[in-house]
Amino acid sequence: MLRTKKADKKALRALRVSADDSRRVKEIHNGLCDIVDQFNPQALAFEVYSPYGKQGGSAWKASRVEGGIQFFGLERGMLVLPFLPQDVKRAFCGKLNASKDDVIKAMTLKVENLEAMLKQWPKTQREHVADAAAHAYLAFEEMFRLRAMMGIQL
Repeated sequence: MLRTKKADKKALRALRVSADDSRRVKEIHNGLCDIVDQFNPQALAFEVYSPYGKQGGSAWKASRVEGGIQFFGLERGMLVLPFLPQDVKRAFCGKLNASKDDVIKAMTLKVENLEAMLKQWPKTQREHVADAAAHAYLAFEEMFRLRAMMGIQL
């Protein structure tokens, strides 16, 4: 899981906030490069959300990262598969208003050993790991559907 941290308060006093955001985007880019070099994935699935109605800079920051991730995947010839949180909830829980715990429970039924893996993460991070598993699962399902539509047998 790629994560970045905001600069500490002392550093932020000497920086523009957007400069720190750019540093964090670069960290994400470098992390993605390392993952691609190590695993050579053919597809890139990730979560996106609609920024409408959001206040402040969170929507702006998320849209910067989303666009960067899409360009990153396209530049490397990957199948790029952005999914909304509702896609995960509908696919695995059957309802759009499913809770984070509902998604975790559903994914532990789908992914072998996920429950044991989740225990290795702090409780505050487990929902993100389960979401990542859900997005990967959705990506595989989508790739299988695309292959079937094109008549490619597995």
